Amino acid sequence: MFTTMWQEVATLQSYGVTVRMMLGGAAQGSYADLFSQWSTFYLILQQTLQQYKLNGIDLDIEEDVTLANAEMLINQLDTDFGSTFLITMSPVASALWSGANLSGFSYPQLYKSSAGPKIAWFNGQFYKRFRDARVSF
Repeated sequence: MFTTMWQEVATLQSYGVTVRMMLGGAAQGSYADLFSQWSTFYLILQQTLQQYKLNGIDLDIEEDVTLANAEMLINQLDTDFGSTFLITMSPVASALWSGANLSGFSYPQLYKSSAGPKIAWFNGQFYKRFRDARVSF
């Protein structure tokens, strides 16, 4: 079903385009499944990233995940793929300053942890329903 897409990914990469996979988003339960059956689902994720030679992953956590599990995932990806592999995250923007959050953990705490330096950047998602969250740095 995805044969054409994977061929196009390889073509884009041959032109120097960086290709990352997104995990999660509106796919509720992705992280619950991953962490509840870590040895099964992390292996599938790892094999997919390796097989298609992806340049990184965007972790779009839109369900309750513990800080410890977020750190474990980031640290394992870094161990398995190294510092040139891009690990990005896509929280709602207000989560970056401990405001409204869909992820269940504190992004400032994550960023200050040992996993923080392994995150290349954050793709802040700005939604109208989070408009009342106040910015305070």
